[in-house]
Amino acid sequence: MARHGSKKHFTYESTKQLISIKNLCRMENKALKSIIFICLLSLISIGVLNFDAFKFCVEDRKWQWIRKKIFNSERESIDIAIVGSSYSWCAIRPSTITKGLDGLNAFNFGRNWHGRDVDYFIIKYLVKKHKVNRILLEFRDIENQEPHQYTKYLIGPKDAVSEICFNLRVLSYTDVITYSQKFKRTITYTVELLGNLSVRPLLQSATTLLGNSESGEIDGIESGQGFYVHGDTHGQEKSFAKMYRNKEAQEITLEKSKCNRNNYLVGSRSDYYLKKIKSICEINDTRLSFVYVPTFIKAYLPAREKVAYYKTLGEVLLPNVKGLFKVCYWRDKNHMFKEGSSKFTKELIFLMKYGPAASPYFQLY
Repeated sequence: MARHGSKKHFTYESTKQLISIKNLCRMENKALKSIIFICLLSLISIGVLNFDAFKFCVEDRKWQWIRKKIFNSERESIDIAIVGSSYSWCAIRPSTITKGLDGLNAFNFGRNWHGRDVDYFIIKYLVKKHKVNRILLEFRDIENQEPHQYTKYLIGPKDAVSEICFNLRVLSYTDVITYSQKFKRTITYTVELLGNLSVRPLLQSATTLLGNSESGEIDGIESGQGFYVHGDTHGQEKSFAKMYRNKEAQEITLEKSKCNRNNYLVGSRSDYYLKKIKSICEINDTRLSFVYVPTFIKAYLPAREKVAYYKTLGEVLLPNVKGLFKVCYWRDKNHMFKEGSSKFTKELIFLMKYGPAASPYFQLY
């Protein structure tokens, strides 16, 4: 009886192991098929595309202006280029910089959403096309670790290959064999990137034949030097005004440092692109300055560890934001407008004139 029971137990355990092996093989087969599909699509895309053309196509007027400025304009000398998300797009006024810095020209390349991958490619193509003397690069309370959804509209096939290699390289073996969410997101992003490259020539041809009906709006962005041209004409977000009309942010304080060594700085993805940005700026003799852009609902200064990290890449500018956290200075909880952006830009000009040490927060770091 004892032997019979032991045999039944052995059979049950063997069956469990066999099922686990089959499931593992099934997941490995899915991963292998995905990788083979990516390789085939890569070869097709690279084979049919011209490596220097069709670098940009997206239905976003600011992005069309960025494309025009980077790829389809005459080479020029740009004194100051502002690069970042919509925080910078709405906060830093190029025209105010021009007036405050004796006529130096400035252009705002801020756009929707934060992402260091798209920051890097904008800067890379910008300094390749134009002579850029200084870049003001936004940093904020967090670093986005996901691929920016518009990167695929900007880069060409050669850079696409390096992007795919980087994204596959950061996957662990466990991600692959378990078909994890991280692996699925990477595969989805890769397929979208290659798919966009494949159809881009057709989209470009259609634009050439049909023309661009939004050229007037792009010209309006140009006249504003890239600043958010609707910022002064559009009113406050109603829900924001209603929620905060009787409130103002408390006195600004230092952000509490996070203890997780992998996250309290910037994360491996952002670190990879930020170091590439530093390298491309050094090669092109472009001065790199990091500018802290706050939000209304997070009225604090960045952690000391975070500022120390950015200082290893370039200079750090911490504009005086005392008195900035008034509801009338903000269009919504994340974006300044009207007097808010004017005040912030003037404080930034002060630091560009007299250096980072002129910040009232300099001694804190």
